[in-house]
Amino acid sequence: MQPLDRRSLTALVHRLHFYIGIFIAPFIFIAALTGFIYILSTQFEDIIYRDVLTTQPSGNSKPLSSQISAARHYVGEQYFIHKVRPAPQPDETTYIQFMYPNLESEKLRTIFIDPYSLAIKADYFFSPVSGFLPTHTWLTKLHTELYLGSVGRHYSELAASWLWVSAITGVILWINHRRKHLSRKKRSPFAFTRHWHITLGLLLFLGMLFMSVTGLTWSKWAGDNINALRTSFDWLTPQLNTKLKSENEAVISSHNHGDHQHEDHNHKGLQSQNSASNINKPDLDWEIVLYQARRNGIKADNVEIRQPKTASDAWTITENKRDWPTQVDAIAINPHDYKVIDHIYFDNFPMMAKLTRWGVDAHMGKLFGMANRLLLLGFTFCICCLLLLGYRMWWIRRPSRPQNNPLSTLTACWLSLSIPWQLLIVTLTIMLGYCLPVLGASLLVFLFIDVLLWKKHKKITNVFPQ
Repeated sequence: MQPLDRRSLTALVHRLHFYIGIFIAPFIFIAALTGFIYILSTQFEDIIYRDVLTTQPSGNSKPLSSQISAARHYVGEQYFIHKVRPAPQPDETTYIQFMYPNLESEKLRTIFIDPYSLAIKADYFFSPVSGFLPTHTWLTKLHTELYLGSVGRHYSELAASWLWVSAITGVILWINHRRKHLSRKKRSPFAFTRHWHITLGLLLFLGMLFMSVTGLTWSKWAGDNINALRTSFDWLTPQLNTKLKSENEAVISSHNHGDHQHEDHNHKGLQSQNSASNINKPDLDWEIVLYQARRNGIKADNVEIRQPKTASDAWTITENKRDWPTQVDAIAINPHDYKVIDHIYFDNFPMMAKLTRWGVDAHMGKLFGMANRLLLLGFTFCICCLLLLGYRMWWIRRPSRPQNNPLSTLTACWLSLSIPWQLLIVTLTIMLGYCLPVLGASLLVFLFIDVLLWKKHKKITNVFPQ
């Protein structure tokens, strides 16, 4: 590499790192701070909701059918049961969720019931986005969208899109200047701040890459591209087939046909109060289906049962154990003869699907339990410190007057490179902008500002390459 190219590339990386620090770091800071609060809150949920989640065992628990019957009697027979999570341990409660008319489209009514006395322990209306506890759900939406809806999701995607770039550019700058840093005594406030900024950056490097990639998996724009890539390589998580094989298997009473469609994610098309009671399966069926699932490989204590949503659907029973070792097997059961029509086992998932599952669960602090959460608390706290140190470095060295350094803009740095390097950078930029649209759009904003600065500097000096 020519000395001029090396100098220009270093200046370009430095300028890009600076732009990320000025414009993107606030979004990364908010994501880290809300993530810290989210993880911290999970430590207190068992305390806050102890009376809701636990009970005092007293003799034998009542059958699941009796628990569902009690919940339906409390809520009203006319409401459709969305899902049931039987008490996983003798001292825990059963969770029954109802689709409730006239609620906001993303909210459901959730009943926690004592499996021994059949007493109602809690009655909540909340969104089921990422869990079944109101505090957990509220903080999840705060972290992912700041309660700004679809617009808010862009903030978290922006942070995740640039986090890995910030980490890599920071390491490149450290490698380029490490000898100078090692030989210089760290006595000034700037040198002290830079030392800890670099130290934290190196310690957090792999974590930043991991959190960036896993965060992007459920983002809107980049997430769609990631799913397309996984589809092309057959890396998607296997999907359970819940459709009955023939119309003969789907024949039920005629009043159940035609107008009872549901959608799991947005909960549109809830049944009317007069029709839900006609679709709910008998209480005893829930118990029979769970028994059949246990006989056919569903071993986890934590399971989720969903009844058929239409005449052509099957029951689904899914394991819900996200910590290590992961248990997320699922099974579909015919509602007429209780035979298994399909099943998926985590052991048979493609490796990339397993890695995706583990990555998302580790990102949320679930995979390794308390150790995972403590690690994330330390990581998010250090990220906030890293960013604050970066701003302190800028504040200490902020220019007292406008600078006219010919390599102080991305445009000037790029123009000073040889043509092969220019083409390579343009190609990589276009590819990244296509794969990560939010990154690409924000980079255009960077370039717009940068070109304005470059033109301003060019009027003052003639040092720039033509």
